[in-house]
Amino acid sequence: MKAIPKSKRKTKINKDHTYEAPGWLLGIFCILIFYPPFFRGLFFQKELLVTHIFTFLFLAVWLYIKIKSDSPVFQSVPDLLAFGIVLLYGISVFYGVNVRLAIAEFMKYANYFAIYLLARDLCRGNERNRKVILNVLLSSSAVVALIGIGSAIGTFDYSGAFSGNRISSTFQYPNALAAYLCALMILSLGFLENSDKLKEKFFYGALANLMLFTFIPTFSRGMWLLAPVMLIIYLILIPKNKKLESLVDGFIVLMPAAVCSFLFIQSLEGGSALLQWGIVLVSMGIAIGLTALRQRYFDLSEKANQKRIWVAGAAGIAFVVIAGIVAFTAVEPLTLSNMGVEEDTSKSVVRDISKLDKEKEYVLKADVKAENPQEKPYAGAINIYSFDQEGKSERLLTQSIEESGSVEMHFTVPADSEFVRFQFLNYYAETEVTFDQAALYDGQTGEKLKDLKLKYKYLPERVVSRLHSISIKDRSAQTRTTFYADAFKIIKDYPILGTGGGGWETLYFLYQSYMYWSTQAHNYFIQLWIEIGTLGLAVFAAFVLMLLWNAWKMIRNMENSVAKFTQITILMAWLTLLVHSAMDFDLSLGALSIVLWTLMGTTAQQDRAFEKLPIKNQKTRYAFLLIPLVLVIWAGSLHLGEMQMRKAALIGIQGGSPNQPLEYMESAIKFDPFTASYKIDLAAVYASLGVQQNASYFEKAVQTAEKAVEQAPYDATILKKAAEICIQAGQFEKGLVYMEKAIAVQPMNPDNYTEYAHAYQFVSKYWIDNNQMDNFNKHVDKMRSIKTSLIEMSKRSAEPVKYSKELGSTLQQIDYLIDYKTDIEKLKQLDKVALYQKFDLDLDKNELPDGTWTSNAEGGKIDAKIHPQGVVLKNAGQDYGMFWIQDFELKPGKEYIISFEYKSTVKPQHANLYLYDYSKEQTQVLARLESIDASSDFTKAEMSFQLPSDADSEKQRIGIIHRGKDSGTIHIKSVSIVERGF
Repeated sequence: MKAIPKSKRKTKINKDHTYEAPGWLLGIFCILIFYPPFFRGLFFQKELLVTHIFTFLFLAVWLYIKIKSDSPVFQSVPDLLAFGIVLLYGISVFYGVNVRLAIAEFMKYANYFAIYLLARDLCRGNERNRKVILNVLLSSSAVVALIGIGSAIGTFDYSGAFSGNRISSTFQYPNALAAYLCALMILSLGFLENSDKLKEKFFYGALANLMLFTFIPTFSRGMWLLAPVMLIIYLILIPKNKKLESLVDGFIVLMPAAVCSFLFIQSLEGGSALLQWGIVLVSMGIAIGLTALRQRYFDLSEKANQKRIWVAGAAGIAFVVIAGIVAFTAVEPLTLSNMGVEEDTSKSVVRDISKLDKEKEYVLKADVKAENPQEKPYAGAINIYSFDQEGKSERLLTQSIEESGSVEMHFTVPADSEFVRFQFLNYYAETEVTFDQAALYDGQTGEKLKDLKLKYKYLPERVVSRLHSISIKDRSAQTRTTFYADAFKIIKDYPILGTGGGGWETLYFLYQSYMYWSTQAHNYFIQLWIEIGTLGLAVFAAFVLMLLWNAWKMIRNMENSVAKFTQITILMAWLTLLVHSAMDFDLSLGALSIVLWTLMGTTAQQDRAFEKLPIKNQKTRYAFLLIPLVLVIWAGSLHLGEMQMRKAALIGIQGGSPNQPLEYMESAIKFDPFTASYKIDLAAVYASLGVQQNASYFEKAVQTAEKAVEQAPYDATILKKAAEICIQAGQFEKGLVYMEKAIAVQPMNPDNYTEYAHAYQFVSKYWIDNNQMDNFNKHVDKMRSIKTSLIEMSKRSAEPVKYSKELGSTLQQIDYLIDYKTDIEKLKQLDKVALYQKFDLDLDKNELPDGTWTSNAEGGKIDAKIHPQGVVLKNAGQDYGMFWIQDFELKPGKEYIISFEYKSTVKPQHANLYLYDYSKEQTQVLARLESIDASSDFTKAEMSFQLPSDADSEKQRIGIIHRGKDSGTIHIKSVSIVERGF
């Protein structure tokens, strides 16, 4: 037969203008969907941009074939709606609050849409292609699962794959992995039922087994709750004649996985790698063996004896119920041991009890057996804590276990208690303690109220503790609730078109209720709503609903039971991903979104006839190829920009001169002019050159920093760097304005106030040293506003604000500058001030001035209350109490003066002040005021002392003693420590 010339070959076209895709097209697509999970789930731009390049190149090839075959690109209403999502993200680039992140999100959704179109096109009318694509996803998931298991065992060294005793595998995030495994497990169960070949059933059964085996050690509580629900819905939706078969086959492949996974979790505490891999293989081996037995000896078809089948099914369900009851009721004594261990290690088990009566007495009783051959302080301990609604804990009682016997602990539940926690502890090396028969009793009647199950015989403790922690009052759940509340504040301000891609990451600091860090809203739909507004959310909802409606209509009309079952399975797989994304940020991982959009693309749809654009010139249609090609170039340019910055960073790490990275950094900005962080980093290099080489670089530094701020006006990090650069360049006013803006866009971060105060401390010193007092005085009110704003922020914050020594000492120096603004000689001695405490901050909301705490002797009851003018000390007890002041830094060998401003109604012999040094094993008193004289008006007492030259700095504390037996008060206005030399 005469060969057809290449120029005359045509793509095979069917009557409905579809075409049969060549095999190589399917092969490339399979590669595109197979590898993404293995590169950190494509969460980071480094890997994601490369994937964009590959996908858009492939899209261009596919589009060329479509144009050449005269086949329509859009074939259904969901196609158009999916394109609408991409279009909205594209438009958001022009109005978004962060152009670079908007570009990133647009490219991601363009990639996902391309994957969706390609999957849909390859599967249209071709069940073989659909099966190949789904099998590729399953094969990829198998490798992901094995990497996760191998990392937990220690066979593989994949960064982040096993962290915090949770399997994360290549996704580096356990919750995302759990959603992925559950979705693919449903898919493998569907293929298990659809296959009529025994070898395939073995493969899919083993795969489903592996998915669940890996799923459990992710310890994802949300997916633990969701997975049974999705499996039940799956069982409801599948055809009636397949329900029993699916139930039995699912049971025999999943039950061994659950049992063996628990054994695997326990083995991770000290088993060998050989044993651990053996458990994995045994799990899959049992699944395959049971599948073989079921296929050979148990006919579940309609021809079989249905009565016997249902009896067997009922027996199986009864077995599961009984096994569950046994697993959750079989307990044994709890032994915590550090025998044979050289270092002290905390080993503990906690049990929580809620719904206890407030302000009522209870008794915890337990039998204990102690082993302490080396006579350590104790063999074990029991701690009882109370937690309030905000999660704050209070220790109610501690009982050390020194010898074997019985323990009784009487405690009263506080009025604000939400639940009580019992901690059973072993700490010291070469000690061991066994707890048994622990129970809670009514303190008045002695009635036993509840047995505490200390150790479950058949369940790993980590599984038990995760199950016990599932609650909407759990810290993780409460945090997510806060995210959602803050997200709705953003939505309220950007209701229609949203903020553009990356809106949450850019704006959440401005709206947050307290200081937290989360670049994701932990809810896909809310994040989508923020980014492309109500319009975008409506388009996405319409896309999903139309996809479901079309698929359901197609399923109802399908005569092929295999195809029908496959479609139900596909629907349940991608719905699992979507549902879980409502409680986490799974779909922010590009790899998981690719799985979602691939599954959506393989979903059966009802085609619609769309009229083509009336383009007469055939060549003009090829102009559409420019779209993916432009995206290729764009993604490639951004990727090159990132590579150039990485080269510059490598030079910096290696300690090269500031000139060396300049070429790479300037090149990076040419390739990617949208990333503000590139510009601010370049500005910092220019500023460094200004210091080291030529002051002319400062002008370039400031100009480049201004461009960075213009691109990222909501980025506090960039604003603070710009401020530092401007101050370094001598442009103090501009730098201070940038610092003020950093606080405005990130008001809940106490570090911003510290850095703002540092900036004023630096420029004030410059103004004072150079006699520019007009500039200094002009800014006194601004300096005063730092602490005022911080206090107001603390009151607004839903959580206590973190106090730090650096924040406290910096604000103290600002207070000093303000108080002595008219005394230039004292202002010049700012560096000699070690402490200037005025007791007017309580950022951590513990009702004590920050940087202080109290302690009491057994009969003491000291109380410290913040007053508009300092702090007031009372002691209603019969013994002494101490008010401690910390967080100051002294220089060894230097002489200092302590100044103590106070008024007191306490008898002088009942009030003292001491300065202690804790540098040595024996505590020393460096200075003392043996009696604080009574005074109705504020007065000042001073003492001098010298810090020994061999003392350690920062190991000194001031203790003010109120000895009790006295109803008087000590009102402290301020305490200062200043180096002698004024």
